[in-house]
Amino acid sequence: MNSQGYARPGGDITTLLDLTPRDFQDNEYTPLGSEKTWWLPDQARRIHPLSLSVQQFQFRGPTSFGQRFTFDIGSVSAGDLLFSTMIQIELGHWLDETTLRRFQARTCDYPKYQGKYINDVWFYANSLGTVIIEKAELEIAGQTIEIVDGDFLNTAGLLMLDVNGQYGVAIDGLGRYPLSTLLTTPTYHPYPTQTNTLIIPLPFFFQRVKLQEALPLLACREGTVRIHVTLRPFSECIRLLAGRRNNLEETPLNKQIQVINFGAIPAYVQTPIAAPPFKNIQLVTYSAHTDGLIRQKILRNPFEILTRICNTFYFSEPLKYVTNKTSSDIIQVQLPLEVNHPMEEILWFVRRKATANNNEWTNYSAVTSVEYNPTYNPLRPLLQHAVLQLNGVELINQEEQWFRQHIALAHKGGASAYDSFIYGYSFAKNPAEHQPSGTANASRLQSVRLTLDVSPPGGIYEQEWEVKVFVITLQWLRFQNGLANQMYTD
Repeated sequence: MNSQGYARPGGDITTLLDLTPRDFQDNEYTPLGSEKTWWLPDQARRIHPLSLSVQQFQFRGPTSFGQRFTFDIGSVSAGDLLFSTMIQIELGHWLDETTLRRFQARTCDYPKYQGKYINDVWFYANSLGTVIIEKAELEIAGQTIEIVDGDFLNTAGLLMLDVNGQYGVAIDGLGRYPLSTLLTTPTYHPYPTQTNTLIIPLPFFFQRVKLQEALPLLACREGTVRIHVTLRPFSECIRLLAGRRNNLEETPLNKQIQVINFGAIPAYVQTPIAAPPFKNIQLVTYSAHTDGLIRQKILRNPFEILTRICNTFYFSEPLKYVTNKTSSDIIQVQLPLEVNHPMEEILWFVRRKATANNNEWTNYSAVTSVEYNPTYNPLRPLLQHAVLQLNGVELINQEEQWFRQHIALAHKGGASAYDSFIYGYSFAKNPAEHQPSGTANASRLQSVRLTLDVSPPGGIYEQEWEVKVFVITLQWLRFQNGLANQMYTD
């Protein structure tokens, strides 16, 4: 009892935390077994101020099918750290605007007989966003750092994006649809996307690991960073609804196309002689502006960054490498991979050459769209077995399904990559993460060989096939005095 007549109660002090029991949120945000928590300031943790920016860049050069054009990217306009680059292409069409509006409003159609179209019905190729890109080149100060093509764009997209991201990019950006739906594409969808605009991400090394890798534009001399884009010819970017063209050069150009306006007399629409021009093309960048000490270091100090470079090997005539042909018609080829530097993973697909007839460039199965039947002729693989050899020693020897499942589980794509017949072997435990977790140094190897057992596709169309291999290797990129140079060269 003190002089005011108050006494301190006995026992332990009870606080609000004592009266509030822990629930699952407390265990999630502040686990009892954690050694540290980010709710408290950490002196060793460095925070760098960033301001994100989205910018558009115009092209230099001819922008039409089959042409090469260039985008100049500078840090002043784009930002200090470049995270992502995408190309937006607003498509034109071989039909006039009036006819297109009637198709989209469902007030006209092509003539039918017993529910089937009697004339040729043309569309843009499936997955036009990946098909239209023949190659994209990243250049810094006159030196080509990396080259990616449309096939790698498709492969990387199926592997490295999760299912939610793939759906949005495929439908709204690339115009990619399942093979089973190609023969029933509605005519009121004349464009591959709803907005008739393609959004094409360019999978350079700084874009494949989201927001954890970047190209330091600030360290490059202004005006020396360029992206060169080469597009495929128009004849390789369209398809017939029926599934087969008379020849590889056939297009809907310079033809009279019959249309039926409901309630009116049938009419003929004359298509132009030249390929339809694009309404607009631009490069969209996602980048960040830095400030303070980190900006001064990027601008003035020499430094290196670790990059993952895509090396492409295209075997258009794999039968040159035949080593064995069994009585069961299985063809075995041994493909040499002349690669250097630490390998993180090897990706590949086998594609039937019959897909070129109707430009099914993203179809890696043994069945073309015109042959497909979900019951009697479903999708099946061309590959049956594969062996990876280093210096003549077998590293892995497995059936086709093992390689398909292995690489699908190593990335976020999962079932999408598995169902698309994409194969691979990863030397890393987590190949899709920024921190390397395993490699095989090809520079210390005398030979790297990929042996494939392929079963002929069968059917009445072309039996030839081709193989494309992508080897992802690690490389150091050094920035100094406004220049970027690869530290190790072949």
